[in-house]
Amino acid sequence: MPSLRSLPALLPALLPALLPALLPALLPALLIALLVLPWRPRSPVVVATFNIENFPRDEVQISGAMDAIMATGAPVVALQEIVKPDVLRAVVAERLGPSWRFVTYDSDPGYHRIGILFDERRYALDYARVHEEIRVIPGGRPAVEVRLVPPSGRPLRAFVLHLKAGSRNHAVRSEQLAALAPLVTSGAEGDELIVLGDFNTSTPEDRASMEAFIERTGLVWSSEALGCTALFPDLGGEEGCRGTALDHVLTRRPAQVVARGPCETEGCMPGDRCPLFTRRISDHCPVTAVLAR
Repeated sequence: MPSLRSLPALLPALLPALLPALLPALLPALLIALLVLPWRPRSPVVVATFNIENFPRDEVQISGAMDAIMATGAPVVALQEIVKPDVLRAVVAERLGPSWRFVTYDSDPGYHRIGILFDERRYALDYARVHEEIRVIPGGRPAVEVRLVPPSGRPLRAFVLHLKAGSRNHAVRSEQLAALAPLVTSGAEGDELIVLGDFNTSTPEDRASMEAFIERTGLVWSSEALGCTALFPDLGGEEGCRGTALDHVLTRRPAQVVARGPCETEGCMPGDRCPLFTRRISDHCPVTAVLAR
């Protein structure tokens, strides 16, 4: 007769013979466990970026911007053109709840700032960094980097950008991206990695700069197919409204990216006049990105 000590070694050989006898007894317990215990599928990673033009302008813009942010369904939102961060924080606490936190920097008071808005019920902040290296020129903006840790799953490392505007400044934007590339590639390989914001891509030269940045970093240009993310009166002098793709999302693995708001509902050439959203809220549309777990 085998000793008790030898049973663990014998179990692999005994299981095929024992399983048919044990299964009828175990099956009801397994079925009850499946019915009683909650099954929670792993939720996707959802992020958004939104340039809220000169926030806060007035109560109409404030209310509309909060509605647009909530409509994204994203617990992490990159923001640009925030002139008064304290006003944003107060409104977010009132409209979205006290668990939402806005991370930005203290320099450039009274000027457009960028940052990350996130829900602390979904993510804990590991660190926040401001990268002055990408200012490049006087008046340029830094990049904001955060590392956010969910209760389960991979940490999320995000960089928020607002590159220099203007078609004549494509060389500046190229220099900014070149300065950013080594910062992006220096982190942990196991993290979700996202670079998002207002890239102000408006020229063929910008496309070449984006492709060079992607080659250096190994990221995926997940928003490349977007027709527009901002709507402006036709710059050619003709009547009408025309869309352009200025806001982008780059990811470590492919993501589903959609421009929301009027870019989604009215399209990139909405007619004789730009939608009311562009005059009351922002000339940019919120952009969302979804990555399956």
